[in-house]
Amino acid sequence: MNAAMETTAPIPTPRTRSSIRGAVRPLLSALAAAVPGIPSSGFRRNVVERIFDRDCEMVTDTLGRRVYAPMTLDGVQFDFEPNPRVQFEDLAGLLPSTPFAFGVALMTPRQLAYMFGLARRSGVRTAIEIGRYKGGATVVLAAAISPHGTLWSIDNGSLESQSPDERFARPHDEQIRDMCNRLSVDARLLIGDSTSMELDVGTPDLVLIDGDHRYEGVRSDLDRWGKRVRIGGHVLLDDVFPLGQYRRGCDDVERAVRDVVDEGTFKLVRAVDRMGHLQRIR
Repeated sequence: MNAAMETTAPIPTPRTRSSIRGAVRPLLSALAAAVPGIPSSGFRRNVVERIFDRDCEMVTDTLGRRVYAPMTLDGVQFDFEPNPRVQFEDLAGLLPSTPFAFGVALMTPRQLAYMFGLARRSGVRTAIEIGRYKGGATVVLAAAISPHGTLWSIDNGSLESQSPDERFARPHDEQIRDMCNRLSVDARLLIGDSTSMELDVGTPDLVLIDGDHRYEGVRSDLDRWGKRVRIGGHVLLDDVFPLGQYRRGCDDVERAVRDVVDEGTFKLVRAVDRMGHLQRIR
């Protein structure tokens, strides 16, 4: 097992962590409301830092929504008009500008650059994506394998239906199709459940898994889709590793990755921020 997969202390289960946060958050919210009235700037900073240490995801989500407007593909700006072969710099408008602004692609710039580079340098022609949400990673991966490759993207639309901030935006899939047409890349958008959908596209070179983050869902996607890649092919999973204190979604994904690596089907090639890169070895 790669050292990146090792843990030095037991990690609370998602249910335990959720119950702890549920009890603590009202207290943190009350404390945060009182912070502006603290006369000492040094003491205020200390209080804010302690709140962040206790629940960094809550702070990140709250500040991000207040400081930055939600981003969608309709709002992406192009600094260069894309050439017939899209380059990574053409896609800069998809990327987040700070840790509090997720951008259209809910991955870090390093993860997106790694995915783009891996797909292009390894000559990927057929790729499958599980979970696309706003379509940032969809566009990046489809651009990486153009002009002769095809990306098949599967999503059940659940995240879009749970995002009230985007209720006035055009449907994400409409935006994704328009963007792919503009860039002349081939992304086939499928709506359905990855645990039951059937898709006959041969043996893919790369599978990107970023859908259901519960253990059973991740494991199903690895078994049904990840194991379809050719021997030597690649599987990328988002939210495998925590990034600093931010570890939302990592617990079950990390456990599923650990299990398939231990079984000998895949080897862990690299941890790239929150992303795990697996290669099929048998």
